Amino acid sequence: MVSIEFSKTVQSKLSELQIRLIEIGGEKKGKERMARVMSAVGNLGLFPGAGIPITVIYDVEPEFKKYYILYAEKNYFFYLY
Repeated sequence: MVSIEFSKTVQSKLSELQIRLIEIGGEKKGKERMARVMSAVGNLGLFPGAGIPITVIYDVEPEFKKYYILYAEKNYFFYLY
């Protein structure tokens, strides 16, 4: 299993996302959607290459070959694997 580490910026953005989801859908629905987002991100610990390599979508320099994109609950997550 691969360890998932969130930067301080990502931690802050995830907190903001949870607040926004609760504002939009109410307490229960907002927390349910956030749980699905975190479940999808958490699955990267078991399946780290589950996202789409960024090189499939964007024409980027070779040093970005290790970056992936995960789409979860209408949110995009860029991660390094």
